[in-house]
Amino acid sequence: SPRGNVMEHITDSADVMFWDDRLGKYVGYFRHNNRAPEAKGIPREVWRAETDRIEDWPKPTLNFRHDPAVDGPGTDFYTNGVIKYPWAYHAYFMRPSAFYRPSDLAEIQLATSRDGVTWRRPGEGRPWIGVGPVGSFDSHQLYITSGIVRVGDELWIYYTGSQSRHGRSLAPESKYVGKIARAVLRLDGFVSARGGQRPSTLTTKPMRIAGGRLILNYDAGATGEVRVEIRDEADRPIPGFTLDACQPLYGNQVHGTVSWGKAADVSTLANRPLRLHLVIRNADVYAFEFQL
Repeated sequence: SPRGNVMEHITDSADVMFWDDRLGKYVGYFRHNNRAPEAKGIPREVWRAETDRIEDWPKPTLNFRHDPAVDGPGTDFYTNGVIKYPWAYHAYFMRPSAFYRPSDLAEIQLATSRDGVTWRRPGEGRPWIGVGPVGSFDSHQLYITSGIVRVGDELWIYYTGSQSRHGRSLAPESKYVGKIARAVLRLDGFVSARGGQRPSTLTTKPMRIAGGRLILNYDAGATGEVRVEIRDEADRPIPGFTLDACQPLYGNQVHGTVSWGKAADVSTLANRPLRLHLVIRNADVYAFEFQL
């Protein structure tokens, strides 16, 4: 920049910046590596900043870091891979690489957010994309690339993998070679609510709908099923939309229409607080939406 640095902050891996239409600002997520003597034991972290002008950024502040309740000691977070997901309402995903010092390996985890500031980790430290078997191209280090590509009902996600351990790749004699790979997900298939042979239940928070049809993204295979009941704000089943009336959903569908008897139209329930109550047996439910 002719004016000098756009940010007084030092990072050394793939940072992410994008226009956030929810905020009407640019947001950036950066790796922070505090090498100050008084920071001994503090791992690498993800810091965040926002600005009205992309050429003028304030100093970032801490946004995501090692959680002692989830992560083992010696866990650092490298590339963050944050995206604002275009195909759902106010959904942000972080795909950070967790580097574990005792093993000298790095793998990709997942965190979710509704505002890009407060993050939840549905995997509780488990890998979202894990290292491959010994001898494979991605057996030791994985780092996500920015962005995501939708192709029909698939999401294509690109990452780099390496057979080198982290410490070895930093050594002067290392012949570090990385390869780019593509991971394929079903649309909205980041995480699921899963039920086993003993059915599991899920009840949403109250929400208002615009009507139309309830569409479920699920995989019940040949032996599972999913049923849905619509309840009022007080958690009471609404007549005509009960579990007993629901036609079970079988198989594997990204856009499965829920019906009760022969009816699928829920427009009579528009603009009132509702809850969805799902019963899931031998199945995964990834997402739901109401389509007009």
